[in-house]
Amino acid sequence: MVITVQEFLALCEPDQGPMLLGVVGNPISHTRSPRIQSLFAREAKLNMDYVAIQAADPAEVHRLLEATQTVSRCRGFNLTIPFKEVLLSYHPDSLTIRIGAGNTVVKRNNRWESTNTDWQGFLAPLSGRTLRTACVLGWGGSARAVVYALQSVGCQVTVISRRDCQIPGIPVLQSDYESPMIGFSTPDLIVNTTPVGMAGTGSTFNPDFLYSLGKPVLAYDLIYRPAVTPFLEHFRSVGSETVNGAPMLVGQAASAFYHWFGIQPSVEVCQQAISDLIDG
Repeated sequence: MVITVQEFLALCEPDQGPMLLGVVGNPISHTRSPRIQSLFAREAKLNMDYVAIQAADPAEVHRLLEATQTVSRCRGFNLTIPFKEVLLSYHPDSLTIRIGAGNTVVKRNNRWESTNTDWQGFLAPLSGRTLRTACVLGWGGSARAVVYALQSVGCQVTVISRRDCQIPGIPVLQSDYESPMIGFSTPDLIVNTTPVGMAGTGSTFNPDFLYSLGKPVLAYDLIYRPAVTPFLEHFRSVGSETVNGAPMLVGQAASAFYHWFGIQPSVEVCQQAISDLIDG
């Protein structure tokens, strides 16, 4: 179930009962974060409600965060597309500032403080792999965390973006994701951080564009619904290994849970959450 910002604020009155948390985005109907966090809460024996909240725009996100700073039972939020940069306004830690986007806010002394757990979640399924070069599609909040994560393990990164943007120290290629990339040098890893292919969007990459990217060792789509996107289907067809966004989602959720409660979800419950996502 998805609720509005106004409906969430109504849940905060009176300020008593189960702890309240949520994930904020637009669109948000696809999210499985409430299911994941409920598994973590059950294991930790915490009395909490974690809900999906659809915000119309950044101004509404600010209204939500400002109205809940002094609500004691409201313990934290995750932010997803397209609101991750909003968290730069809420006492970001040094990591969030460096990445340029956050995804988690934690209540400390009646104020929200933001951090980023996406980069840790992204690296989880890459453990043990040697990937020297990577190409990241997109330049939103998730892409910033992915680039930071890849650079932290010594990977050389190129970004392909629809926007004409300048990223210090990183080559940027501009593309409409329709036309073939001319003279593209195929990296070890290609990552889709855009919502293209997400359930309910009706969007997909042009096959000519995807074929021009070649055959990487690994193709990684941050989308987890559907479990196999057209992006992943294409790269499977050319012989690449593939990973979807389920391990990343669970990994970043576990890190967020630790930030809120100081409790690390077990490996077993994380694996259960990943299996639930893959099974639909």
